[in-house]
Amino acid sequence: MRPKLATMALVILLAAIIVPLPRVIGEATSSFDLYGSSAPVVTWSKDLDSGYVSSAPLLWGGLAVIKTPGGLVAYLQSDGSELWNVSMESKIQFEMSPLLPFSVTQIDGTYSMPDVVITGWSSGEITAHRMVDGILHWSVNTSAPAYGIHGAIVKVASNSTYREILVPMENGILSLDPVDGEENWNVIFPDDARGYRHWPTYWLEGDLIWYAAGDEQGRMTYWNSSAPNSTTTVDFGIQSGKIRSQILALGEGELLIPIQSTAGSVLIHWADGVVKQQYALRGSFGIMTQSLGNIIIPTTHNTTWWKFSDELTLVAEITDQPVVGTTQALGSGLFALPINTAQGKIDVYRINPSNSTVELQWTWIPQVSGYMTAGIGWGEGLNAIAIANDEGWVEISINDALSADEQFHYSAHRLAEWQSQDTTTFHEPTYEDNFEASQSAPNSAYVLIGFGMVLGFFCLLLVKLGRRPQIAFAGATTLLLIGMVLLLPAAQQSLNELVVKDGEERDDSLWPESWKGTQVIGFEFLDPFLIEIYANNITMVDSDGSIISSHPPGNQTPSVWIGGLSGADNGWELTVMGCEVAGIEFVYHQESIGGYVDSIANAEDGKDDRWLLYWVDGIHANVAINAYSIEEDTILIWYYL
Repeated sequence: MRPKLATMALVILLAAIIVPLPRVIGEATSSFDLYGSSAPVVTWSKDLDSGYVSSAPLLWGGLAVIKTPGGLVAYLQSDGSELWNVSMESKIQFEMSPLLPFSVTQIDGTYSMPDVVITGWSSGEITAHRMVDGILHWSVNTSAPAYGIHGAIVKVASNSTYREILVPMENGILSLDPVDGEENWNVIFPDDARGYRHWPTYWLEGDLIWYAAGDEQGRMTYWNSSAPNSTTTVDFGIQSGKIRSQILALGEGELLIPIQSTAGSVLIHWADGVVKQQYALRGSFGIMTQSLGNIIIPTTHNTTWWKFSDELTLVAEITDQPVVGTTQALGSGLFALPINTAQGKIDVYRINPSNSTVELQWTWIPQVSGYMTAGIGWGEGLNAIAIANDEGWVEISINDALSADEQFHYSAHRLAEWQSQDTTTFHEPTYEDNFEASQSAPNSAYVLIGFGMVLGFFCLLLVKLGRRPQIAFAGATTLLLIGMVLLLPAAQQSLNELVVKDGEERDDSLWPESWKGTQVIGFEFLDPFLIEIYANNITMVDSDGSIISSHPPGNQTPSVWIGGLSGADNGWELTVMGCEVAGIEFVYHQESIGGYVDSIANAEDGKDDRWLLYWVDGIHANVAINAYSIEEDTILIWYYL
C-alpha cells in the first residue's frame, strides 16, 4: 500500500471514531421526491466563487455542467468530483444563454458526432464542447457589438437528412448544423436592430418550418424554411417596446408575443397575420412555459396562470414575487419558478385545472443567499435536480449515485465508439483549448477507498463477534469499487507520463533515414517477455526482416522496432505486419466489442496483473486495435505494464 494511502486510511479511521459513520452514509444517499411536499435534501454543493450563475445547471449523462462568466465546469453527479474545466472570457460578466445538450443516435452503424454541450456567449461565440471530457468540438463566432448571445439556442431537427439548431445572434438568427457548426442560413433583423435575450421559436405548417424572433424595438420578424431570405417584420406600435423573452407557439400558427415597455408591458395573441387579443401586464417578462394548454407567464411584478383554448383566459395569480428567469413545467401540473429576491429560491407550485386553484408544493432555499435568475436543472429519469444562484453557489440532490455513475460510463462508452469509427471526422478547435485536468477525482477516490477499508475493518470485528454484516460488507465493497473506478483516470495519466518520458529518452536519430514517413511499430517489453533473439537489447528490424542494429538497452527498456512498413489501415494490420516481419508470435481473437489481443511474444495479456496496451503517435488508444485507423507515418508502440 502506498504510504500516502495508508496515512489517509489512518486519518479516516480516527475521524470515524469521532464522527459516526452512519451520518456520513446518510448524507451520501440523500434523495428527493419531485412530486412530494418536502424540499430536496442536498447531496453536495459547490461555491464556484465565479460571480453570477445565470443559467440552470445541465444534468446529463451522469454529469453536472455549470456555466459561469469564467467558462464551463463539469462534475460527476454522484459525488461532485470535478471532471473538466474550460475557461471562457465574458464580455459583460454574466452569461444567460442556457446549456443545450445535443446527442445523436447511430445512423447506419456510425455516430456522426460525439455528445456535446452547446451554448452561446456574450462575446458572440457559439461553442460545442464534448460532454465527457470538455474538449472543444467546434465553435462559431458572430457579431457582438453590445450584448452577444443571451437567449436560448433551440434544437429544431436531428435526423439522417437534416439537423438544425437556431442561435439568437445579437443582430438576428443563425441556423447551424450541430454536428460541425456549419451554417444553414442566417436572418438579419431590419434597420440594424439588435436582439437581447430573444429566443427563436418555430412551428410546422405542412411541409414548411416557420420561424419567428423578436428584437429590441418591440418588433417580430418571421419567415419559413423555403425562403429564409424573404422575411416579414411586424411592428406592434408599443412605445419603447422590447421583446426579451421567447415568442410562444400555441399551435396552428398562433403565437403569444410578450413585449415589455416602461410605458406598460403587453401580451399579444397573434394569428393569421393579425392581433387577436392584447393584454396589459406590469413589469418585465421572464421566460414563459406551457403544458397541456396551461401557460405560466412570469414578470417582475407577479406570475400568472393562463389557459388557452381558442382564446387566452387568465385563471389565477400564482405569486406576487418577482420572476425574471426561466419557468419550467415539471409534469403532473407542477411548475418551478426561480424567485429573484435577495434570498433567491425555487418555488414549485401545483395547478389544479379542475377547480382553478394553485398550491405551493415545496420550496428549495439554497444555503448561500443570492438572487436567482437560473431555473431548476434536472436529469434523466428525474434522478438528480440542481439549482444555482448569482453568488456562484450550486446545490444538487441525487436519488441514486450508482445509477448516475452508470450513465457517465455509458456516455464515456459512446465517446469511445465515436472515436473508434473509421468515418470519424474531427473538427479542429478554432482557438486553443483551455482544458484543466482536475485532481479532485483522485482525492475523492482515496477518501472512498479509505471509508471502504474502515467499513471493511468494522465488518471483520462484527464477524468475530458472531454477526453477519452483509449490508455493511456490501457497502464497503461498493465504496472500494467506486474508488477504484475514480482512480482509473489518474492511472491513465500516470501511464501517459511514463510513455512520454520513455519517448523523450528514446533516440530516434538512430533510426534509418528510409524509415522517415513510413509506418513503424515497436514492442517495449522487459525480459523475459521478448523472444530470445531480441532479449535484453534494443533491436531495429527493416521491412524485409533484416536486422539493422542491435545493442544493449542501457537505461532504456529492451525493445524491438520494425520500420519501413506501409499499407496498414489500422492498428491490427500494422501489428500483424510487424510481427510477421520480426518473427514474433501474435495471438488475437475477435469479440463482439472488437478485437482482443491475447499475447505478443512471451507477454500474455492479464497474466500476473500485467496488460498489453498500445499507444499511437504518443497517445494511448482506448479502443479495440482493429478499430483504430492509422496514417502512413504512424508510430505504434506496444507496452506490457
